[in-house]
Amino acid sequence: MSSISLYLLAFYVCLISYSEAWMYSPKFVKYGVNGEFRIIGGKPADKGEFRAQVSLQNRFFAHICAGVIIDPVHIVTAAHCHQPQKRIGYVMGDDLMVTFNGSETRQRRKVMHFVPHPEFSRDTFQNDIAVIRVDNPFNVTKTFGPKRRSEATPTIETRCTVVGWGYTTNGQDGDISYNLLKTDVFVADINYCNSSDSYEGAMKPGMFCAGRLREGGHDACLGDSGGLITCGGLQEISGVVSFGNECGLPEFPGIYADVSMYNAWIDEIVATKVLPEYEFSPFPKPYAISQPDEDDSYGYSYSEVTSSSATLALISVFLAIRSVLNVNL
Repeated sequence: MSSISLYLLAFYVCLISYSEAWMYSPKFVKYGVNGEFRIIGGKPADKGEFRAQVSLQNRFFAHICAGVIIDPVHIVTAAHCHQPQKRIGYVMGDDLMVTFNGSETRQRRKVMHFVPHPEFSRDTFQNDIAVIRVDNPFNVTKTFGPKRRSEATPTIETRCTVVGWGYTTNGQDGDISYNLLKTDVFVADINYCNSSDSYEGAMKPGMFCAGRLREGGHDACLGDSGGLITCGGLQEISGVVSFGNECGLPEFPGIYADVSMYNAWIDEIVATKVLPEYEFSPFPKPYAISQPDEDDSYGYSYSEVTSSSATLALISVFLAIRSVLNVNL
C-alpha cells in the first residue's frame, strides 16, 4: 500500500474517532438534564493533588468521561457515561494530561465490566452512578491511588472542589484545557435548587447541588461527567459530576450524584466476583449533527444515522479521493 493510501486510511479512521468522541451530546431541554460536563472558572491542578481522578477513554484513547478510582481494579463514575455511540474502552490514570502522549507515570487499563445502577433513569438522571472493573490492577504510587468514599451528604455552604479536563467556557466553541483543572464551589440548599428559580423539581433523592449561586462562573462543563467532587477538605469522594443547566450560570449550580447514598450498592458490586461482560464494539454506530431546532435556544439537536448509510458515505469519500489521486491500493 502506498504512503498516500496510508494517509487516506488514517484520515478515515480519525474521522470515525472524531465523530464518536465529539459530535454527540444529549439535546438540552429546559427543566431537563444535560450530562456533558467540563470545568470552567478553574486553575491547573498539581501532580498528585487529586490522585484518584481518572480519564475514561474510547478505543483511540480520546477522553470521553471521568471517574474516581476506589481500589486498584474499581472505578466509580456516572451511569450516563455508558452510551452506545461513545463506548468507553480504557481507563487512564496517574497523569494530569489527556493528550495522546502522556507522562512517564501514566497507566492505562482495559474496561472489563461497566455496571450502571439498576434504577438509573436517563430521563431524570436519578441514580446516576456506576462501577467499572478493569482487566488488571492499577499500580498505586505516590501520585495515584484510591480515594475513600464519604459516608455523609455534604452540608449546606460547605466548600467543595470539582475537577476535570476540557472546556473552560460555556459552549463547544470554548477553549479546551488538556491539563486537569480544579475549581471551588459551595453546597447549595436542595430546596432552592428545586425551586422555580432553579431546576423546578429536577433534583431527586441521591443528588446534591453545588456552585456559586450569585455570581456563577465556576462549575463543571462539557465532558467532565463522572468526575470527582470532594467537600469539606476531607479528601474523600463526596460525589460524581452528573448534570446541569449549561455551565456556571448563576442560580443553576451543578448537580452531583451523592456517593454516600450508594456506598452499600457499590460495596455489593465490588464484592461480586462474576459481573456481566461489557460489550466494547470496535465500531459503534456513527451519529450525525442536525441543524438547531427553531425553538431550541440551548444548542444543537443530534440525530442518529444508520451505521450502514454512514459507513457507505465515508467509504464513498475515501474512494473518490483515491480516484482523483489515481492511487492503486
